[in-house]
Amino acid sequence: MVADRAYVDFAWLNHLNTQGISLVTRMKKEVRYAVRERRAVKPRQGITCDQIIVLTSTHGAKRYPGTLRRIGYRDAETDKHYVFMTNSFDL
Repeated sequence: MVADRAYVDFAWLNHLNTQGISLVTRMKKEVRYAVRERRAVKPRQGITCDQIIVLTSTHGAKRYPGTLRRIGYRDAETDKHYVFMTNSFDL
């Protein structure tokens, strides 16, 4: 499932997660989180960060209590940086 970042409903994302549905969405800048683990990155492929996170805001942590993966990507052609959030840990 791919979701637009303008629509980040953590309860809905948690529901998808509990149903075994993989999800990915662009992460809003105001999302509060704590990094639990940093994973190796592949800078040549544009990956700037690969982290395991938990949400720390009262709203987010209550509605999505599990872990997520935060992935940063820089497009070499446009130099734009994107940050994604997913519940997929093996891609």
